[in-house]
Amino acid sequence: MREKFFENDFGLRLEKWANEYGSVYKLPIGLGRSHVILCDPKAITHFHAKDGFTYLRHPFLKAVLEMFLGHSMVTTDKDDHKRLRRMVVPAFTSTSLRSVLNVFYDCTHKAPLLLISRGDSAKTLIRLDCIGIAGFGHDFKALEGHKSAVTEAFEAFETLNDPESFHLFMLIGNLIPQIVNIPMKSGRLFKKLKTTLSEIAENLLQESRSENHVQENKSILGLLLKGQSDTNINFSRSDRILCAIFSIILTLGFLVTLSVSSNDSVSLYDHLSMEQWALVELSRNQAVQNRLRKELNQSSTGDPTWDQLMSGLPYLDAVVHETLRFYPPLDEIAREAGEDDIIPLSRPLELASGETVNAISVPKGTIVVSPITFTNLCEEFWGPDSRKFIPERWLDGNPCRCQDLLGHRHLYTFSDGPRMCLGRVFALTEIKAVLSVLIRNFTFELLNGPETKIGVHRSSIMPRPKLAGEIGTHLPMRVRPVVR
Repeated sequence: MREKFFENDFGLRLEKWANEYGSVYKLPIGLGRSHVILCDPKAITHFHAKDGFTYLRHPFLKAVLEMFLGHSMVTTDKDDHKRLRRMVVPAFTSTSLRSVLNVFYDCTHKAPLLLISRGDSAKTLIRLDCIGIAGFGHDFKALEGHKSAVTEAFEAFETLNDPESFHLFMLIGNLIPQIVNIPMKSGRLFKKLKTTLSEIAENLLQESRSENHVQENKSILGLLLKGQSDTNINFSRSDRILCAIFSIILTLGFLVTLSVSSNDSVSLYDHLSMEQWALVELSRNQAVQNRLRKELNQSSTGDPTWDQLMSGLPYLDAVVHETLRFYPPLDEIAREAGEDDIIPLSRPLELASGETVNAISVPKGTIVVSPITFTNLCEEFWGPDSRKFIPERWLDGNPCRCQDLLGHRHLYTFSDGPRMCLGRVFALTEIKAVLSVLIRNFTFELLNGPETKIGVHRSSIMPRPKLAGEIGTHLPMRVRPVVR
């Protein structure tokens, strides 16, 4: 049971068990309970296609999410979820998202000097200003030293840094959902931030009554309100407030520190953690870093345009997707069967009884798991070099069996089906924009060389790189300006 939650390479262990027990098996989690682990591509496709309808959030996870997000797209299922999701789709189209690209560039150009002068504390300030401007057209002025309730709440989140306590809380919660009612520091912070964001949303909606304000506001919230106006959707006042609140929180989902299996929110990435993983691999592989820098320099003398980020920089795209494959923020997506179901298999499975079946029966109440780390790294799907960081695999057309997997580019990092990550394009844009600025202007090396052993710091926020054997997220790098 401990191995399930604290094993560094959970995917490798799942792959070993799949080879030993078959492509679908039960994993005991304690107190006589078990999870059904799906390692069969057809079964995984079926699971994601019914996510939010047959397969629902576990009561404990739903309670945790509602504590912070309230009644929103992230916490609802079935038709209620479809209705709420449909309300925010206009703000997350490629056409709508072009307008926030410059926000990412502005924040990234500020980052190097701020990190030098203020250290790690600058990361939270950079994230917060990006959130405010890109998310809802509100400048927190955190980089200028302005304090607000939101600033204080997010700075407090930086202190929630006890990985094993968090995972133990999640483990016990899956067995005893009532644990969510125990007063905890993190719960108080969640509620404080929720209240603050609700107040901001209310104020912004008051401002949105001005048609000119909506036309001028190029943030995610502004685009959402403009989409409401353009499509003549008649939201009730309460729905509009909800829409604003979870639009803001969706933006926070990929820019800040909220990653709790809410796969239909947005990208779930901390603003800097995915880029940190990319920089680790680029520091380990100087040839990859040099090739990426060469592509960026040849494509433009300035920041890449939207069209270049989307389709004109194939090696940048390859580096980003290899990072997404290698370092998904979630090991798995777990759901509870809301009704009896039959899950089809891509090939026959021999049961413990000796019977061979082409589908498995799942009774109502069963916890079913789609293991993202397994599907992203499994040798069967990605070939014998599946656990090597090789961006070139994305340029070669992926000839391996990963074609059997659906999801974004055969990855389940953004989930799939009705709950597929709504902000995946936003997330990809942000990651590419940040890397393009950093790699064009700086070289990165691990302080102790490419063989530096890297560990994973798993906290309640995000899995982040760290020096192996050390506590916290300390990972020094040698950064030098590029000489032109």
